Amino acid sequence: MALMAFAVLWRLRKHAFHAGWLIALYLVLSGVERLLIEQIRVNAVYTIFALHITQAEIISAALIALGLAALVWLTARPHQPSEWPTAA
Repeated sequence: MALMAFAVLWRLRKHAFHAGWLIALYLVLSGVERLLIEQIRVNAVYTIFALHITQAEIISAALIALGLAALVWLTARPHQPSEWPTAA
C-alpha cells in the first residue's frame, strides 16, 4: 500500500498545485493506509462515544481529517505558485 501511495505522490510531484497540497494528500493517503492495516492488527480497544476503536484508528482518523481539511483550505484560497525552483 505504501508503494501505491508513493506512486501516486511521485506521479503528481510536478503538477502546479498550491504549496502544501502534496503533503496534505500524503496525510490522507497515510491515514487511509494506517486505518486499513489496523483492521488486521490486534490492539487494545477503547470505547469512545459508543465506538470501539483502537488508538491507531484514532490517529488515522486524525491524519485523514487534517489532510482533508488542508486540501479544502489550500484549494479554496487563490493560487500562489511556490517559490521553489523547478527542474527543466
